[in-house]
Amino acid sequence: MSISSQAWKNDNSDLLNYLLKMAKEVPLINEYLLAEEEYLKNHISIDASVIDFGCGNGRHLNLLKNRISRGLGIDMNQSYLEKASKLCGSKKIHFELGDIENYQPKELFDVAFSLYNTFGNIENQRGMIDSMMRSLKPNGKALISIFSVESIPSRLELYEIMGFDNLDIKGHTIVTEDGFSSKCFSEEELRILVSNAKIEKLTDIGWIVVIEKEEKK
Repeated sequence: MSISSQAWKNDNSDLLNYLLKMAKEVPLINEYLLAEEEYLKNHISIDASVIDFGCGNGRHLNLLKNRISRGLGIDMNQSYLEKASKLCGSKKIHFELGDIENYQPKELFDVAFSLYNTFGNIENQRGMIDSMMRSLKPNGKALISIFSVESIPSRLELYEIMGFDNLDIKGHTIVTEDGFSSKCFSEEELRILVSNAKIEKLTDIGWIVVIEKEEKK
């Protein structure tokens, strides 16, 4: 497990909810969050089964709970899963503690998604993609939202509002004083990682990546 993943796992505070609250103060970050929600509503079919990698407080599964047939949220932070379960309050949505970089599914889903740059907050991006593809039915699809390199100024503004000091920029990665790192990606970098994916602009500071799982012949 990467240093970043371990830091997120060990965070038992209300950091995520605070981040989401403060994100409303940064226009481009708020626009990105709203665009994620709209994309899910417009691209997940009625009665689809879905799995959320890095589900956090369960807000995206809660957004979809009246249209999906079943949902599963995976996260490395137990306190977030407890909040997610309370938020969703649905018998068709469940949550599981798990390593999203090396997840072995017990059941298959129509759609796997991972949002708000979870992809950039872990070390083994290829591992998470493989985990998502293992979790899909044939002809299923994976949806991943990812910050682009243009997001760095807005994200630094957000971190500063949240009180993070001594932020460091290493290439396309923002590193906090306690060692948590969050990477963003150029289109070229993404195409190296996911050459078979459809990559589109989600907003001016983010991508949406769509990977379809082909049915075996």
